[in-house]
Amino acid sequence: MKKVALISDQLTFLGGIRTSILSLCHVLQKAGYAIELGQTLSDVHEPDIIWTHSPSKLSLISELKEWLKRHPGQPFIYQVHDYREICLTGRKSCSKDFAPCWREMGLECFAIHYSQGCGPALNPVRLVDRNKMMKEQLSLLKMATRVVVFSDYLRDQLGVNGVALEKIYKTLPYFTPPEVNELENKKVSMSNSILWYGRFAQEKGPFHFINLLHQLKESKVPLGKSLMIGEGPLEKALHQLAHECELDDVLTFINWAQPQHLWNYIREATFVHFSSLWPEPFGLLGIETMALGIPVIGRPVGGCHEWLRNEFGHIAVNSDDVGHILDAAATLLSERSSYKIRSNKLKSSFQENFSVSKQIESINRVLQGF
Repeated sequence: MKKVALISDQLTFLGGIRTSILSLCHVLQKAGYAIELGQTLSDVHEPDIIWTHSPSKLSLISELKEWLKRHPGQPFIYQVHDYREICLTGRKSCSKDFAPCWREMGLECFAIHYSQGCGPALNPVRLVDRNKMMKEQLSLLKMATRVVVFSDYLRDQLGVNGVALEKIYKTLPYFTPPEVNELENKKVSMSNSILWYGRFAQEKGPFHFINLLHQLKESKVPLGKSLMIGEGPLEKALHQLAHECELDDVLTFINWAQPQHLWNYIREATFVHFSSLWPEPFGLLGIETMALGIPVIGRPVGGCHEWLRNEFGHIAVNSDDVGHILDAAATLLSERSSYKIRSNKLKSSFQENFSVSKQIESINRVLQGF
């Protein structure tokens, strides 16, 4: 049995990064590989394959580059989680609308396009540090034997920034479906509820969810409880806005560190609102909800085009018009007769396109020949 050393310095993070790393361990084991998980190379012993997940510390990047120089020809896989390797701000975004960006990123690009609002403001010290980090990440990325991404969109972005397309492999996002006991064998709730979960940050568009709830309430659409699960810099502002919109009776906030029953929260929702403004590298929540037969309403951005499709059972709104989202939400909340048909369609689409067996197939394609 070949041993894969999964090296990441981001295991302490909550949310998509941690979920992706831990699910990768699950899928690799299902594919027949032994796993050693570590935050540095000193945590593992004589692996056959090194697999790193977007290293974010200069010390680890330097350590991995030295290892590659000492072990020429040994398999080294670099998994890219988002845009930090190729975008100085850490987000492939531009202007306050977070429009997709197809530029080669770097310090010069940042200087030229800063006035357009690219990413967050960086003080001079942080700007220099980020520039150095990005150059080192991209250098390691180009040294890797193979590069793993989750979407064609992210693959193309790497290509624009100088990574050889022939060594970029697209896999399905690593996802571990819930166990039966995690769902507590409860009946699915038929209450009209809406769920939003993710990081409380501008690029995720959480204010759009507050706006949607406010409009639904004003329109007298049947609306039960609604949940926002997450954490981030906008948390206080979101609480304040929800209160000002008189949503205290319908909206509950849950900290991202607390939802031990996330699967139940998803399964009990009528739909999940996907409000991202930036071009998501993939958007894991789309298949998390699909596995439980819960639809997503949202606008396909970035890699989300690969799952946010009407033919899968989700509702893709290809417009920035908030009214279109409102119409779709009101229809789902008011007309429950076709709910079971849509739910079965979503579950079937998950099995056909994103199940663990499909993930294993994509993992084997990446590791073929090693």
